[in-house]
Amino acid sequence: MKTVAVFPGEAFDRLRRCWDGLAALESVQFRAADDVRDPCSDALIAVNVPLSVAEEATAAGKRTFAFVSAKPMLGALAGEPVQFTRSSFLDPILRGRRLQDSSVPLNCPWVMLVTEPLAAKGDTPVWSRVRFQGEAADLVAYPAPECVESPYLFPHCRSGAFMRLLPLIHFLREVNGGAAWRRPPVRACFMLDDPNLHWGSFGFVRYRRLVASARKHNYHVAFATVPLDAWFVHQPTAKLFRENADRVSLLIHGNDHTREELARPRSAERCLQIAAQALRRTETLEKCCGFGVARVMAAPHGSCHAEMAAAMLRVGFEAACISRGSIMYSNPAEQWPATVGLTPAEFLGGGLPTIPRFALTDKCHTEVILAVFLGQAIILVGHHQDLNDNHRTLETLAGFINDLPGARWTNLEAIARSNYWLSTADDVLRIRTYSRRWDLSVPEGVRHIVIEPAWQRESGRPDRVQVGREGQATPLTLDGDRYSMDAQGSRALWVSHLAERHEDHRTVAAPPVTLWPLVRRLLSEGRDRLQPWLSSRSDARASSGGPSGKGSGVLDRTT
Repeated sequence: MKTVAVFPGEAFDRLRRCWDGLAALESVQFRAADDVRDPCSDALIAVNVPLSVAEEATAAGKRTFAFVSAKPMLGALAGEPVQFTRSSFLDPILRGRRLQDSSVPLNCPWVMLVTEPLAAKGDTPVWSRVRFQGEAADLVAYPAPECVESPYLFPHCRSGAFMRLLPLIHFLREVNGGAAWRRPPVRACFMLDDPNLHWGSFGFVRYRRLVASARKHNYHVAFATVPLDAWFVHQPTAKLFRENADRVSLLIHGNDHTREELARPRSAERCLQIAAQALRRTETLEKCCGFGVARVMAAPHGSCHAEMAAAMLRVGFEAACISRGSIMYSNPAEQWPATVGLTPAEFLGGGLPTIPRFALTDKCHTEVILAVFLGQAIILVGHHQDLNDNHRTLETLAGFINDLPGARWTNLEAIARSNYWLSTADDVLRIRTYSRRWDLSVPEGVRHIVIEPAWQRESGRPDRVQVGREGQATPLTLDGDRYSMDAQGSRALWVSHLAERHEDHRTVAAPPVTLWPLVRRLLSEGRDRLQPWLSSRSDARASSGGPSGKGSGVLDRTT
């Protein structure tokens, strides 16, 4: 593990939570330094220092990153996007990108010393590589990220405000070199909540037209469907899904889809009943439609309580798909790590991965690039109303994503099973997994494998882990906070992490039967199916000068 010194020592103490979060994120260790020539470190981060400090450090052969002291701030540049150059020093995902960051840069004195500009606002460099007598120094025209107003790092690495942290993460990955974590390839999926297979359409979704568009423009749409709707399947639509599994798929959307269904605090027993019933209904749906449904929960209204997540984990859900903001809002008592929002998944209920997603809009390019930089999947979520433009939004975004290096479109099961990071040293393969079930192709030359479940330190509960290879499953035993095994010449493996208190969903009692969920669901589906007709009537009235029907409430989104 590389060691990075922080100068001056006061900055190490003041920004301790920042360093702790970055240490967990990038597997480096930080130490305070009172001398920029610190002999016990591999690199140096200098905070709020004059340019001469960076020059002294590089002259001593120390790879350096510096937040250079400067004033005043250049408020006139706040509205300018950040334009990354095409420098070979940059991560390929950043090269040539124009991303939105409204934070105000500092007026730094080193702009005339630029050796290699990496990013600029307008004509002003805000991140540059400068080479003095010895090593190179990365200089940024922003203050260091401070976890004061928020104890987390994500406010400094999101759309509109990422230049305090992104260059620093980039620097740490470069310091780690070949030992840095290798993130998954670019994985993408559009998700639409609510549609079912009761007919060849659902609201603005026309399944056959959508499949044709997805095939022509290369994208995949996963439909989050309500298990209560499993009572009927339109077989021509099911056949369309079976024959185009590379373009359309299903995942699970609640159970009954009632108000705060997964977010409301309930007893552990009731949570277990709801989660188990959702899986049983999903199995019924699979038998009717003839293809599999991802064991991934898209929580209705984006909300899920930790107790419900624990129940889903116990009955065998592989993951949930919820935005970072939603899980934090729904679980205010949870203790989140400093890195929340910056990893492929967070964890609820003792270890259920919650994969982040964000809104399907035509202005999400910055969110997409940041997700890829952080190793997260690109999951853009919306509703059937987002297809009222005849797929133009999907096709435009697909074109942008398809231009990303190595981009591939896939379903939520494949995304959930590929959320892990790899690092190789000699013949040891180290894996940090954010997945409960995952598949792995073992690289050549690897003789030993170390598995580090990212949730293990948080939950403190050992899993029941099995490794499958060559038709056989072998249990693994926890050693501290990791699992170890010999590769034994195997090239293809699958690994399954079952909760310690695993329950067979088929044996769990059903929750009490009530009529309201079915009535509510039928009313909601009827509203959604009528919406294109109502919209066309409204448009016709507007074009003829009649009442537009706005404000009727009929078209309000409630899901």
